[in-house]
Amino acid sequence: RDLVHGGDRITHRTIEPDDDGVIIYSSGTTSRPKGMVHSHAAHVASFRNNAAIFGRNQQSRVWTAFPLFWTAGFDGAMGATLAAGGCLVLQETFEPGVALKLLAAERVNEAYSLPHQTQAMAEHPDWATTDLSHMTKVFGKSAFARHPKVEGDTTWQNPTGYGLSEPCSFFAAHAHDTPRETMKQSVGAIIAGNELRIAEDGQLLVKGNTLMKHYVGKTREECFDADGFFHTGDTGHLNDHGHLVFDGRMTEMIKTGGANVSPAEIEVALRAFEPVKIARIVGVPDDRLGELVVAAIVLQSPATEDDIVSFLKQRVAAYKVPKRVLFFEDGEIPMTASATKVRDDQLIALVLKKLVMEKL
Repeated sequence: RDLVHGGDRITHRTIEPDDDGVIIYSSGTTSRPKGMVHSHAAHVASFRNNAAIFGRNQQSRVWTAFPLFWTAGFDGAMGATLAAGGCLVLQETFEPGVALKLLAAERVNEAYSLPHQTQAMAEHPDWATTDLSHMTKVFGKSAFARHPKVEGDTTWQNPTGYGLSEPCSFFAAHAHDTPRETMKQSVGAIIAGNELRIAEDGQLLVKGNTLMKHYVGKTREECFDADGFFHTGDTGHLNDHGHLVFDGRMTEMIKTGGANVSPAEIEVALRAFEPVKIARIVGVPDDRLGELVVAAIVLQSPATEDDIVSFLKQRVAAYKVPKRVLFFEDGEIPMTASATKVRDDQLIALVLKKLVMEKL
């Protein structure tokens, strides 16, 4: 609109929902990070989606040390909390002792943390004596659920889902009130406002009101197909309930003995095995099988290779069970700078080195 001030006409442009609002960069585990241009409306819709998925409200007091330059922090932590009218408690640089003090002083009821952050707090000398009695939004496997002063809300589950930075976090999800047994069967229902196509090769094509406008330096035509769908490079299918089942990355599928193995399927199964803190499944060259399925494991309590193999044999097909299980120390598995994704290229090099050393 135009305003007149001191005889001069000043033009003020009204901000529209579809205007460029945010640029989010991917972590870039195997290539250069890509910048995604999102509209204001896309993130507002994502904030509201996440608020509902996590069950946030005006009584929510959420702590996080997540960086806010990626969708998990920006949408899942900050945006969802503020959209629900809750209180957001931020820690600029994570340090477990300071985090515990913040959780107690600010009467936090939900900690939005990475597994290694939760573990660091649980190992801190002040852990057992810190008053975390306000913490109610905890889930069974979390260390918070085992804290002596915590009585969790049994109706609340930590949401699970399928998401990418391109569609602003969750595209499909199980909300906080979904039974755990249901959560184990899929990554959830397609969120309202989104549309899914599954290509003949199983690739997931996504579209919706939270999808990016384009990549930085790319046109829309270079980013989407003729119908406006983004090709994710992920594979999946719908189960009998119409929920999405994630099968894995097309580029990560391990071809062993003529069969395809999805690392994601095995990694998801191992989340239910209490001793495992981090599990990453990789394929390495093998003269007989083409690729050998190897599990790289960081433990949080004692377990053996036989324990892990026996556990998986009850949950996945026999040909998918890793032929080798290699154990790594905490911090030994290479991660991206944001500590959210495994650097697969570096991990495979470490796995090969360990296998060679075993033969010497």
